[in-house]
Amino acid sequence: MTPNWVFKAGLLAAACAAALAVPSAAGEARAAEADSCAVIRGGDSWFGADKARHFTASFLLTGAVSRTLHVHGHENRSRSLAAGVAFTVSLGGLKELLDRTGRGHASWKDMAANLLGAGCGVLLVAWW
Repeated sequence: MTPNWVFKAGLLAAACAAALAVPSAAGEARAAEADSCAVIRGGDSWFGADKARHFTASFLLTGAVSRTLHVHGHENRSRSLAAGVAFTVSLGGLKELLDRTGRGHASWKDMAANLLGAGCGVLLVAWW
């Protein structure tokens, strides 16, 4: 029987691989262009490649920051989780604010994907 951490690491790797699965380079360029055009037209898709990137980045960042603070910073679990979420949500909010200044295409669905990813990151660290 395998150790518990091997199972958890495998499950995490599978989840990350699934979330990061994107089309080929040509397909990715078309998907990014379609996502950008959809935001401009007001038809911002919940299931576009952009939302998967927001979710994945927030998930991994929350998990990494929280786990690092807990293990290496010697913070208790609740404080490290709070700091990880605060850092990730602040970074995602800053990105969306920059998008509103004309540097990209702001979307409240992007922020929702950020929050969902941060929440799943918290669940992962709490479970781990």
